[in-house]
Amino acid sequence: MRESLKKYLDREVIPRYASFDKAHREDHAQAVISRALAMAAQYPEVDTEILYAAAACALCVMPKRWQPSA
Repeated sequence: MRESLKKYLDREVIPRYASFDKAHREDHAQAVISRALAMAAQYPEVDTEILYAAAACALCVMPKRWQPSA
């Protein structure tokens, strides 16, 4: 995985979770990413850059009405 992509997501996307409800904060996003990467280890054809980005952005791109509320 390109370090520049990881740094961007960690710096620009993950911090957005700080404003979500307690169950969906930054630690939750990191846990989702970790689990996704662990599962992907079983499938070498998976593009880990896409997977990391999708897991990192999952709640940030949801319509406001579907986002967890505080």
